[in-house]
Amino acid sequence: LLQQLRGTRGSLFPPRTVLTWVNGIGFNINHMNNGQINISSIFGNRPVLFCHNPTAMTNEDDTMGWVGDFTQATTQKLGKITTEVDELVRHLQEAVQKVGPKGRVIHIAHSQGALITSLAVKRLTKQEMSQIEVICFGGAEALECSEKYPFARCINYYSINDPLLFVVPSAAKALRTGFMGMGGIKHHKGGGRQSTASSLAALVDPDAEPEFVFLTPRAGDPIVDHGLFGPTYIDALRWEGRRYVTLYLAPWHPILQFAVRKSNSLSDGLTIIFTTILRKTVLPLVALVMMTNLWMKEHIIIPIAIFLSIIWQKMLEWMRIVRGEDVYEPVVIPSDVKAEANAS
Repeated sequence: LLQQLRGTRGSLFPPRTVLTWVNGIGFNINHMNNGQINISSIFGNRPVLFCHNPTAMTNEDDTMGWVGDFTQATTQKLGKITTEVDELVRHLQEAVQKVGPKGRVIHIAHSQGALITSLAVKRLTKQEMSQIEVICFGGAEALECSEKYPFARCINYYSINDPLLFVVPSAAKALRTGFMGMGGIKHHKGGGRQSTASSLAALVDPDAEPEFVFLTPRAGDPIVDHGLFGPTYIDALRWEGRRYVTLYLAPWHPILQFAVRKSNSLSDGLTIIFTTILRKTVLPLVALVMMTNLWMKEHIIIPIAIFLSIIWQKMLEWMRIVRGEDVYEPVVIPSDVKAEANAS
């Protein structure tokens, strides 16, 4: 694997990739959103597309919800195809279409997610499987490369105290043998690959990669060590992230990421400067202009308008007089009307 990394590092035109993730028991949508951010940061800040395996748990202490999730996983272990399997089939097919015929889909599966993956891949074509790298952590089912399932790569990580080892015979057998895996993938320099016959070949051949990797538990608690973002599996996830960055990101990707971060910082700085200038100069200036306009309207414009209106009315009156249109004529009151008025 190290030779493979050295041979691929620095590729100017790495294949197009898509990162996908399917979760295990007890993950609500908030867990998925937070996990999506964590995985993206580990894998070179690349976008992560998750296929949510919904939980029946309403909160962390919902025992009945956990029992519902466990019951569903049990039926899937017996081969039942559920809605979650159908969703993952579509999810993986869409991911393969996005990367094109020469691209790679990096699929991360945890716990029940590995079991769902094992059921979903049965409905994929061999061509689709050949473009998918499957990375399982504490899987409720172990996936292996074979003629029937020709994955581009397949690896299963297990903490040696993971309780799911009791329900995955192939993983338990691999752990008992003391070998790193029950078969590996040999990568040829020309890009070809083939499944090795046994774990012994994986130990002898430096180009072979084991399909089982057993990890020393960091917490000492089987439940905590089983968590994807717990202290045990997070180290393996980070190693996979470094592998992904080395193999599938162009050499200038770190520079591009640095430039993006700096541009975002610069953008934030410019926003602060612009806001400060707006608050301390532009807004006071606008307020001053508005106050000036109001004062001029009340003390200058309106009085001048009234004065001009009076002058205009006077001019109209003078023009009527000049034209003879408005001449004063005294009113003559009859004598009998005067007498009545005087008598009253």
